[in-house]
Amino acid sequence: MLPDILLDNENYDEIIERAKNMIVSMYPEWTDFNYHDPGVTMLELFSWLKESQQYYLNKIGPENRQKYLKLMGIFRRHKSPARTDVTLLYDEDILVTAGTRFYAGDLPFEAEKDTCIASARLICCAAERNGDISLTGRNELSFGGNLRIMPFRREDPSDGAFYLGFDKSLPAETDCEFFITVRDDGGVPRNPVNEGDGFIPLTDMEAEYFDGVLWQKAEIVRDTTYAFLLSGRITVRLPGKMEPCSLRGEKACFLRFRITDGIYDTQPYIESIASGYVTLLQQDTKALCTDFPASASVTQTSELALTGKTRLFLRGEDGLFTEVSEYAKEIDDETGAVRYSGMDLSGCTGIRAVNFQNDFYTDGAFGTGSGLPYQEYDLDSADIDYDSFSLMTEMPGTGGRYAEWTRVRDFARSSPADLHYILDSEKGVLRFGDCIRGSAPEGKILITGYKLTAGAAGNIAKNKITRLSGFDADTLRVFNSRPASGGRDEETMSECLARAHALLQSTETMVSAADCEARIRSTPGLRIEKCQTVNMNTGVSPKKYADILTTVVVKPYAENGRGVPSGRYIENILKYTDRYRLLGTGLQIIAPDYADITVFADIHVSFGSTNARKLISDAVSAYFASVKDHFGAQISYSALYAALDRLECVRSINTLTVDASGSDVTRTREGDLILAPNVTAVLADADFIINTVY
Repeated sequence: MLPDILLDNENYDEIIERAKNMIVSMYPEWTDFNYHDPGVTMLELFSWLKESQQYYLNKIGPENRQKYLKLMGIFRRHKSPARTDVTLLYDEDILVTAGTRFYAGDLPFEAEKDTCIASARLICCAAERNGDISLTGRNELSFGGNLRIMPFRREDPSDGAFYLGFDKSLPAETDCEFFITVRDDGGVPRNPVNEGDGFIPLTDMEAEYFDGVLWQKAEIVRDTTYAFLLSGRITVRLPGKMEPCSLRGEKACFLRFRITDGIYDTQPYIESIASGYVTLLQQDTKALCTDFPASASVTQTSELALTGKTRLFLRGEDGLFTEVSEYAKEIDDETGAVRYSGMDLSGCTGIRAVNFQNDFYTDGAFGTGSGLPYQEYDLDSADIDYDSFSLMTEMPGTGGRYAEWTRVRDFARSSPADLHYILDSEKGVLRFGDCIRGSAPEGKILITGYKLTAGAAGNIAKNKITRLSGFDADTLRVFNSRPASGGRDEETMSECLARAHALLQSTETMVSAADCEARIRSTPGLRIEKCQTVNMNTGVSPKKYADILTTVVVKPYAENGRGVPSGRYIENILKYTDRYRLLGTGLQIIAPDYADITVFADIHVSFGSTNARKLISDAVSAYFASVKDHFGAQISYSALYAALDRLECVRSINTLTVDASGSDVTRTREGDLILAPNVTAVLADADFIINTVY
């Protein structure tokens, strides 16, 4: 870390005094230091100037801090909307279009995407293993999140199937989504998987439906559960209609899931299954911009396109947009889709549809640029979703055509011709350049993207969303069974600086053995109980620094304590850690071996020691618990002997033997067991002969 240098370390009197003291050595002929001397007057002037300069040099303002953070690649986090799901109960299949509004009191939420809500109800589920079927009926499912359903066996998941039964067919050629909550059985928690992590599923899963004759393949559009490994969503599309069949006397329209390859690391259990829900974002969309390729007609299915105003623009070969004055608009009464046609596409390379709420300015026209530098506009709100904001301006001399502007964090790299702007979402202010760094608008300013969000205030509790715009509460029941989460307020500069300091304290690259082990333990989607860098050549473990080829033994969490990583498990680790390796280094993952330890002891105990056997057994178990997480450990005969000898009930130890089987183990002359670098000890059996001494 660089030292914290204080630049403003002298006041005016100290500066002038130090300057006068330097005169004697630099110019001895100067002997008059009184105020009337012109030289002293010049010293006073420069001392005042130096004090002023060092005062300002020592001050760091918000712009300076922002520049320093930019050099580190760190930027302030903007306000983000909360997210939740709502369940809809309706007697018919309905399509909820993107942007459909739901309300928690007066707080608006909007549907994230077009979602089909099937009226089919889940009435049962079944797990098939070795020809036997375990059925979970309607009554058990109605309890919600207290289930413990085992969809597949961990050891051989391909031997069997998992069924979801519905009271009628799911709609064909439509994305049907289910939210699966996987039960947490304790132990080592599973690392979360985020979009972009590139997690490789430990198993491959396929879906099928019964068409009345055969089981037909259904498309798994998206699976964030990774075959019931994590809580998440499964989206399925059926090419045809489902027909009912019977399983153990339960008649339903079944959707079947099967594992085709791979094995689980731990036994998966399903806690709850939800369907008929819509994913919501806490936001209020005022303007929305959508681009389409050049076509004779374009179709929109958003709520804003249906209920708001729309302006269409054609993109020319020069990148400028010309507004369409005449076009045909058709609305599909069944789906609510809006279709635009009848545009003259001469020289058109794309179509842009801009939708506005009816009360949003004048069809999005926010103001008119003057062409002067340093233009600044107040957007009248500090709740703007930074990533949603976009604008176009009318370009002078083009006959009313519009150009798209680019949002930047600052104008440091902007040229006079660059159409750049800054959005200060914390203050709700729009800024343009000074015509040297960044151009200035001259013409109408059209806001094409604009959303408001309450940030952290949108993290509402469950069952607070009760209303859907356009529906009667008596005919459509709406509720959010989970609280909203993820809403975040604008990050302040002090919070951003604190985050930067924390990042400076952390290490991303795997330099030391500890760095390597910490990075492996954080591999997304895995439950790693223990990992340790080892040297398989010398047996020294752990190593202080990683070699050209670093060998790490990885022990996955397992219910029986004997986890072994599968091929896909290791592949995930190597893929995730590859970006953190030093150049010229490699990583090798090996599986652990387990040494089964047996202990036999012949012990004399004092008279009246009623619980001596339990105390002795607990002492042996405690010793092996202290070494079970260490690969290549040394099982000390003397340490185990001392642990037993320290017990108050023990009078003498006649015999104590410690043996090992199952792995590479060596014994010293002192009776200690030394395990190989990738071997860990497991207490397999402990047998005691207890004799009471009177």
